Amino acid sequence: MTKPKRKKNRTATSDPPQKASRESKPPSPSSHTRPSVATGVCGWRAVGILAIIHVALAVSSAVHKSPTFDEMAHFTGGHHYWLYNDYRLNPENGNLSQRLAAFLPALTGNFSFPEAGNRVWERADVWMIGYPFFYQLGNDPERMLMLGRVVIVLLGVGILVLVFAWSRDLFGRRGGMISLIVAAFSPTLLAHDRLTTSDVCLSLTFLIALYCLWTALHRISIGSLAASTLAMAAVILAKMSGVLIVPIAFLLLALIGWRRPAPEVSIGVLATLQKRRGNLALWLAFVCVHAAVVFVVIWAAYGFRYNGLNRQAIPIGSYQSTWEDVTERGEGVVPRILTVVKNAKLLPEAFLFGFAHVATETQGRPAFVNGRHSHDGFWYFFPYCFLVKTPTPILALLFLSLVGLCSRLRSRDQSGSGEADVQEPFWLRTAPLWLFVVMYGAVSLASNLNIGHRHILPLYPPLFILVGAAAWFCDGFPRTGKPLVALCAAGLLAGNLMVWPNYLAYFNVLAGGPANGYKRLVDSSLDWGQDLAQLKDWLRRHHDMDDDNSDQNVYLAYFGTGSPEYYRIEATNLPGYFDFGRERSFGQLAGGVYCISATILQSMYTSAFGPWTDAYEAQYQELLVVSSEFEATADDPAERNRLLRQRGPAFWNQTLDLFERFRLARVCAHLRRREPDDHVGYSILIYRVSHSDAAAFVSGPAPL
Repeated sequence: MTKPKRKKNRTATSDPPQKASRESKPPSPSSHTRPSVATGVCGWRAVGILAIIHVALAVSSAVHKSPTFDEMAHFTGGHHYWLYNDYRLNPENGNLSQRLAAFLPALTGNFSFPEAGNRVWERADVWMIGYPFFYQLGNDPERMLMLGRVVIVLLGVGILVLVFAWSRDLFGRRGGMISLIVAAFSPTLLAHDRLTTSDVCLSLTFLIALYCLWTALHRISIGSLAASTLAMAAVILAKMSGVLIVPIAFLLLALIGWRRPAPEVSIGVLATLQKRRGNLALWLAFVCVHAAVVFVVIWAAYGFRYNGLNRQAIPIGSYQSTWEDVTERGEGVVPRILTVVKNAKLLPEAFLFGFAHVATETQGRPAFVNGRHSHDGFWYFFPYCFLVKTPTPILALLFLSLVGLCSRLRSRDQSGSGEADVQEPFWLRTAPLWLFVVMYGAVSLASNLNIGHRHILPLYPPLFILVGAAAWFCDGFPRTGKPLVALCAAGLLAGNLMVWPNYLAYFNVLAGGPANGYKRLVDSSLDWGQDLAQLKDWLRRHHDMDDDNSDQNVYLAYFGTGSPEYYRIEATNLPGYFDFGRERSFGQLAGGVYCISATILQSMYTSAFGPWTDAYEAQYQELLVVSSEFEATADDPAERNRLLRQRGPAFWNQTLDLFERFRLARVCAHLRRREPDDHVGYSILIYRVSHSDAAAFVSGPAPL
């Protein structure tokens, strides 16, 4: 009897149909859920070329940039971990990411580090230890940073490779290439995979953990189980928010258990357990193995020592804050649970300390969005960031992908492929991606830590993969699909080149472009202290060329941890976020070139937070009277000494410092009423101020 021929369905990918390699045994679900390894030479050649271009763009733009705000802390903390096996510095920002950032500099071993045990260690202030490390011990900070940044760039390449492979498996070669191009030229990824911070490490480990976990849920083997457990440990160690992988893993487990209650098992013990006790016992063992390995790896990362302090190496000092400081300010059940875990010593002290710090900080920080200020953040902060910081070509591709996806799944089987009888439905194949986007997005909405677009960076790689569905739009709309996708790709490339090397300052046309970014978002969404080197170049090109006498003075209000002195910027320093003991002038402000960081211009993190108000004006006028009294004694040492004895040096130091900060906030309120004359990297705004305007800013009508 002749078997009836099986009707072949057309493949749903962009590739031509291929013959099944095994007819006797249908492909397993896991073969359709993990990215293909054996791809065409042409496809991987393109990956190599675009990866090289991506690296070139990242590195070439990084050499133009001074240290961003957090790089000093991450780099110093990681170097300290390698050097002393001590974890008191910056415990809230991830053991793995900080170790990776400092790996190459620590490996070379030729950078001087602040002496352990001197007085700066009493409070374990990573900034006060990091600043001498960078600028006062004879090290080359630019070389140190580049060594650290190269490692992070390689992590970015890892994201490109996995994005291509996963998208190609779902949407075919054309879909993989679309995803790869979007990832390679994304200003968001390029802004951060050249910085020694934790955001790219977190994004990559999240993506790897999702892939490895989804593979292990389909086929449980020694290799898949080892990869899944280690990947979960890595994402938790990358950054404290990586713990979100735990609830996502349980949701994926519940989903796969509901759809496919009998996974393939190639480990003898687990196969026997499944056969005798059933799938529930198997899944319980699966969870226990993951918990045990993650538990051991976390302890290993901290040297299998509960105490985060290595007293033999550094005998004095402790953490920068006490446990009570970081838990009593928190609300809800999390601080109480952490206290119980700490008392039982279930996890390393430094890990718990960092987690408690993050849990407290996410409950509220000053925020700015589109001209509005808040002490507690905005619920729409991250959706707004995504809307204005994501290139419009990528937004368009996401829309085309959705249209192509809906069109394909309406007209064909739900598998996303021609073999519906042996494959999972397509919505299940993409479950790790869309479930992560939903979960991480929901957690971001609930967070009041609204200090930067970078906190939703982990959302982008899964979205880059899903953008590959634009290939289906090309198939469904052959006349318009390819031209539209090509136009989006060209627009993305053009926007990338136009903003180079200022990727952190990228804003799309919906926000008015990078030049208007300071009106939309500040802090690490735009101004992270990265443009001191470019400011030096700007002053060399422009300041000496102007003959206006009012421009002979240069004033700098800098938000960041870099050193203007290192870059030989000759300017009168106005109050910044960190001053690191640098000299400031308490004299009168005059006309000149005012270089104001965008974060300071918008009065963030200052004594006069937000818009200028009547209350601020009243306090400023009181401070103006007192400071004028002190300044009047500049030419009378006897009277100056009398004032110092009368109220004490501490009173005058505090009063004059507060006056200077209120005066700068008042000046910024005036400057916000006009457009800047120029900018440096879009993050430092340049204003040419006349003598008369300077006098009006200080003592004229209030900017209400």
